[in-house]
Amino acid sequence: MIKLLFSLAVASLITYFFPSNVTRMADYLREGFPKALLLGLMIMIVIPFLVLFLIITLIGIPLIPLVLVMLFFIYLFGSVGVALWIGYIIPESAGRSLIVNVLLGVLVVTVLKHLPIIGFFMCMVVFATSFGVVLLSRSEMRMRVTPA
Repeated sequence: MIKLLFSLAVASLITYFFPSNVTRMADYLREGFPKALLLGLMIMIVIPFLVLFLIITLIGIPLIPLVLVMLFFIYLFGSVGVALWIGYIIPESAGRSLIVNVLLGVLVVTVLKHLPIIGFFMCMVVFATSFGVVLLSRSEMRMRVTPA
């Protein structure tokens, strides 16, 4: 119960302070969910090799905590975007505010994570999709800013 309350609080704060970023991630998931999921799965495969490479190179050892903290924040922001996308999927989402959609998405994800078999797959899909959508939405934003 405490974990759920913490998740709801973090999701609310991220949505309150970064509404355009969260909305951009949810909009990107509406159009490119498979792309974000595949990129996230590839990132999940690359992360252990990156950490191993940093361990092997002695100069990279001090960077490991920085990389892990960065990955944690990427996961937090991405999971809020995924929660908003799930909140939009729930019927009658047009009449609800942004934070209510995010909180509903967090509740749905939390309930599905506690189901016996579906929970493991739900965790993996949310984890992978959150990494993929953050990187794809950031790269899309950079492509819009840079002149062609």
